Amino acid sequence: MMKMIRQGILLFTMTLVPMASSMAQEGIEVIGKASMKALPDQFSLTISINERGRVSSKLKSLVDDKSQQVVNMFKKQGVDAKHIDTSMMTMYPYYEKVPTDMPHTKVRSKLDDDTKVITSVNNNQQAIEKIRMFDVGRTISVKLSSLEQYDRVLDKLVKIGVSHISPIELGFSNPESLYEQALNQAIANASDKANKMAKQLGVGVGQVLSVKEVGYHAPVAYRMAAMESDVGFKSQATERAISAQVMVIYQIKP
Repeated sequence: MMKMIRQGILLFTMTLVPMASSMAQEGIEVIGKASMKALPDQFSLTISINERGRVSSKLKSLVDDKSQQVVNMFKKQGVDAKHIDTSMMTMYPYYEKVPTDMPHTKVRSKLDDDTKVITSVNNNQQAIEKIRMFDVGRTISVKLSSLEQYDRVLDKLVKIGVSHISPIELGFSNPESLYEQALNQAIANASDKANKMAKQLGVGVGQVLSVKEVGYHAPVAYRMAAMESDVGFKSQATERAISAQVMVIYQIKP
């Protein structure tokens, strides 16, 4: 009988342990939010230069010449060489399909370097691909320090004759610093929420039982505006925000 009582007490004690542990984790759970707004101070631009024709070596020379003009122009506008990337070079051949009738014959011939047999159309016909022209291009990526630089280089890029200018990308040179400020404010926001809730409930706020960083919300969308100036349109960027969230559990003090 005593053995059964001891087993019952032991079982009851083991049941209380997780319950006590669970109760110890109970408290006021809040989510703190904050965001830091700032004007972008980093501006990225991508320029494409493409030439199409029959002689690939001549096309590359044309692309290289325009690329050098672009690089020289950026340097004259005060852009550091380390912020100019010209490493992306491409060359694509363009083929023309030429059908060739070969009724009941076997043809053995050496094809030119720019020609190849691609597939049999039927028993009596084959199609031959022959290179007709090339597309040679280079992509230049550049980081600018101000929108004033951006406005100055646009017209010059058009005069050089580049093929494509990408939409400008806005960002921050030190986003981690802004995020840390937002994170600190989010923690303060969580503490403020917990104290307000505790006051309404007639209890106190104890020590922090748990804290979790919910996520880093980097700025994604951006908007550009244009203002009139003495020299034409002047680009203007609006503020962007970097947000932070934390989930905090505070102990309840009676």
